[in-house]
Amino acid sequence: MSAFRFVHTADVHLDMPFASKSPELRRLLADSLRRSFERAVDLAIGERVHAFLIAGDLFQKRDPSIAAETFLLAQMRRLSAAGIHVFYCTGNHDPLRAAAGARRIEWPEGVEVFLEGVPARRDVLAPDGRLVARVTGAGHEGPAVGENLAARFPAVSGPLPEVALLHASIEGVGDLAPDDRYAPCATRDLRGKGYDYWALGHVHKRSAPLNDPPAHYSGSPMGLDRTETGEKGALLVEVVPGGGARVEFRPTAPVRWEEIGIDAAGASSVEALRRHLRERIVAEGYGEGVLLSIEMEGSSPLKRALEEGEGAAELAGDLAAETGLAFLAIRTGRLRPLADEGRARIGPLGAALDLVAALREGREPFDPFLPELARPLPEDAEERGRFLRALLDGAEEELIDRARGEEP
Repeated sequence: MSAFRFVHTADVHLDMPFASKSPELRRLLADSLRRSFERAVDLAIGERVHAFLIAGDLFQKRDPSIAAETFLLAQMRRLSAAGIHVFYCTGNHDPLRAAAGARRIEWPEGVEVFLEGVPARRDVLAPDGRLVARVTGAGHEGPAVGENLAARFPAVSGPLPEVALLHASIEGVGDLAPDDRYAPCATRDLRGKGYDYWALGHVHKRSAPLNDPPAHYSGSPMGLDRTETGEKGALLVEVVPGGGARVEFRPTAPVRWEEIGIDAAGASSVEALRRHLRERIVAEGYGEGVLLSIEMEGSSPLKRALEEGEGAAELAGDLAAETGLAFLAIRTGRLRPLADEGRARIGPLGAALDLVAALREGREPFDPFLPELARPLPEDAEERGRFLRALLDGAEEELIDRARGEEP
């Protein structure tokens, strides 16, 4: 009996608005998202797989735009023409059973959509008509399914490969907010049912919450925001009857998000900062196809200039063009203004700055200035000193900001 080969993808989110981004970046992200999905289809056709599995949230909303539907159906027709079956279960973003009005999507031949919360079992046929596997899937009927759909999956048996397709949140997997845990379940709900592979969706980061039986989140085919960093793509899976599953990640996204932190201390001019940032970008190997976010930290005399007008954006655009980045954002929220102690050596501000320096250097004792602390001080003298000095982090900057009449 031959192996069952398929591509597993999920959480495509066609029609994602990419709000708060510039028009140019929105176009780049929307085009790249479609291109990534198209490459997953290319992978399926090139590898001559039996099936293409989509584990929910294919669309961002349950009433997809005409543009998104037109694009998707063109890809489905490509798969159909290649003799590849498509199995798609709806998720919390695209519960098509609850779509408004009478509009329905006319799917090409060979596309099976699981709309119902009750699992259904379907045959997978090879181009020559041989039965090669079965796929059991369940969909989300509404946008906020609270029931455990995994527990509803029936036990299966027999010599054929059996695959389960589901959009669900598994307890302890993924950084999901409590109100984003739809169709919640636990790994115990996936065990003992006889499935050779669980094709999962909902968690955007690629992961394997279970090895026996193998259960995988394919992750999104492209990072949808700057927090979804790293390479994204689809999973190429081969299920061998009685021999488990071989799972291979294949990158498909033409762009990827990356994020780094850079200490800006020591860069006293715009040109020095520019060199510092450029050297780090090059050292990390970032260039074409990378959407980079730099979080600047430390103290810098350039904080105010970067935050005024389009200062940071101008520098970012310049560096992106110079290094070949697809996009660069420079964030200054953690950057602190440089405390210029030479500015005020007399009066209350000068005295306060002198005191902070004396405390930090151990020339003055902390005891007279300690507030009521929520926890006891460390008993070890060295550890206690490190703890107390850490309380002074940013003290000079805060004093100067207060002296200027600004919020710290």
